[in-house]
Amino acid sequence: MISPEGLSVPALLDAAALDNREAAVFPDGRASLTELSALSTSYARALVSLGAGPGDHVGALLPAGLYAGRPVAGMEARVVDPLTGADLPDHTPGQFVFRGVSRFARYYRDPRTTAERIDDDGWYHSGDLLERDEQGRFRFHSRLSDVLKVGGENVSAADVEDQIAGLPGVSVVQVVAAPDGHYGEVAAAFVELRPGASLTEAEITGHCLERMATFKVPRYVRFVTEWPMSGTKIQKARLRQRIADELAAGSVTEAPRLSRPAAQAESA
Repeated sequence: MISPEGLSVPALLDAAALDNREAAVFPDGRASLTELSALSTSYARALVSLGAGPGDHVGALLPAGLYAGRPVAGMEARVVDPLTGADLPDHTPGQFVFRGVSRFARYYRDPRTTAERIDDDGWYHSGDLLERDEQGRFRFHSRLSDVLKVGGENVSAADVEDQIAGLPGVSVVQVVAAPDGHYGEVAAAFVELRPGASLTEAEITGHCLERMATFKVPRYVRFVTEWPMSGTKIQKARLRQRIADELAAGSVTEAPRLSRPAAQAESA
């Protein structure tokens, strides 16, 4: 079992079914996707691995996104509204929940997290944003903590990151929430460029305005050459704090309003 210092792990996991590979689920969700191989993932044996179903060809699925697979025998999986718990229709991202014979029993010596994540009906609330397609396959989007609430609208940080990452010259991009007096919070993008590349904040903003709703577009773009790291992961919490501190220091309470070119004008 993987057991980083200071993190709890589930008391029971079907280690044999996990092909003897190390696996764990941690309360903060950082390892909620258990790697079974280089091209497959599973939620503590909730899902059958990628490519196991008829017509599920790995090469065809990966370009469109990360598919975790279908429920294995003895397991139930759903996509629900994170606030109401109601089931969502196919192709609608929501919180991934599951239960069944391979669900771990509890978090090790952590009854509080166990009660928060496993409801009275036995459903484990993963804290991950997935969608299901009409063939019953589940596709991973992001952590729910990576969903911004902009003026009451949900914005997936991963979707914004994907748009910016499509620009030539972008090496790494991370999108986080920045506090805002009007919208509650808005998107802020931290971008690292490839050596020799040149992009401006206006070019990145304009690129996004052409491809997504205005409320999703980053109101702040910051170029960086170094990242706050924890092992191999970028610490988004520190990026959120960085932009919040910068805005507070400059007495900035509301982000600049954005508008599309005249042909695509809409309210920002």
